[in-house]
Amino acid sequence: MAEAKADFLADAQKLIPGVPAKLSGSYFDQGGRRWRAQASYTGRFRSLEADELIFIRNWLKSVGRENMETVFTTSYLFTAGGKDYWLPVEAPVVAFFPKELKPGDTIDIYLAEIGGTQRKDGWIWLPFVEEFRRSDKSAGP
Repeated sequence: MAEAKADFLADAQKLIPGVPAKLSGSYFDQGGRRWRAQASYTGRFRSLEADELIFIRNWLKSVGRENMETVFTTSYLFTAGGKDYWLPVEAPVVAFFPKELKPGDTIDIYLAEIGGTQRKDGWIWLPFVEEFRRSDKSAGP
């Protein structure tokens, strides 16, 4: 995931063509790149912050999926490669976390790249979790 985040940051921080020394406030990834990453489920979650919700709503509008706005309300904390990532998770997927996982379980998460938005302290990367599978490394119930 660190490599995917670095790729996002490189693209997001490019100057806007024709506008000297100005960066965009949001970066939409219209390519729809999807990938799988292995991560540790922490069980920690929070509501998406206002700027994250605005970005996701704008992205959904840009891809003609405004009707899915309520699907994204929660972000979960995952650990991968020794780094923590707060990632938006689709509501239908969230419903399965407490039924199938416990904190510390290793899972494969399936992510969709949508881009990110800029805050005063830097860019936030917002790929979202579409699905998950228990990894063979997790001890199952």
